[in-house]
Amino acid sequence: MVRPFENLSADQEANAVFVDGMHVDVISNLLRIRELRGVPRDPAMTYRGAKKTPKAIAEELGWRSC
Repeated sequence: MVRPFENLSADQEANAVFVDGMHVDVISNLLRIRELRGVPRDPAMTYRGAKKTPKAIAEELGWRSC
């Protein structure tokens, strides 16, 4: 899963679309790789602003590390 990018810009509104677009592009390109399992954008967006660790998110999603 690609967690939503954080918008660190001083102008939050103007760059929100750019940040979200980059997130969508990264997910779209990763989902084209057959060997990777991914989570689509909508479920990933539920973690926007979450202060959870990647390990906590993986456990919540029922994933285990390899």
